[in-house]
Amino acid sequence: MAAMHKERPKAIVADPQRIICECLAHVLSKRFDIVRMVQTGPALYLAIHECKPAVVVLDASMAECTGLQVLRRLKEEGFPATYVVISEHDSVAVASAALKSGASAFVPKHRSSETLLEAMSQSLSGRPYVALSTFRRLANNDYGRFQKLTDRQRSVLRLILAGKTSKRIGQELGISHRTVESHKYTIMKIFNAEATMTLLQCIKPFEEELYGSEGSLGRAVEMA
Repeated sequence: MAAMHKERPKAIVADPQRIICECLAHVLSKRFDIVRMVQTGPALYLAIHECKPAVVVLDASMAECTGLQVLRRLKEEGFPATYVVISEHDSVAVASAALKSGASAFVPKHRSSETLLEAMSQSLSGRPYVALSTFRRLANNDYGRFQKLTDRQRSVLRLILAGKTSKRIGQELGISHRTVESHKYTIMKIFNAEATMTLLQCIKPFEEELYGSEGSLGRAVEMA
């Protein structure tokens, strides 16, 4: 009697660059059944619903809507899969945002294929994985400072990034311009920024979380 072959877990690979998709698929094909390769956020969202994979390897940034936006929507829907986020940036901000969005693992692209396979194996067993180089910086970074901001401070910060004056910000938020200046002073103190330009540079890695993803994915999927 012929031996029964164990069915391999299905996997989807998503990256804006096709050549990277193909390289990832080649590495993962040793242990997984690659059912789809996609290059945009909307295509990833639809592929996951169509193929129902056990694991998804996705780039944090993709065209039309980011991988993290797709991930957040899928998690809200309660879609059962293991998500491994990859990025060309070995960034604490991206890693933290990925895990907060529902990823089980974060792996910078410059790490070895063995690291990626280890991350996937560990994630499938229910244990989160973060590359050691990223993990070492999680305790002391600007993302920790960003997390300290109150909702009101974030509202003020969004309008500062939009280039609006304290007077205009006060009008839009229904507070005095002096209160706006007080919030701005506190924000700059949190980030140890002596000038607005320095503050903007500190905040840049966290813009996606600051603004959120409301509506972006929905519109992109409708257009796909």
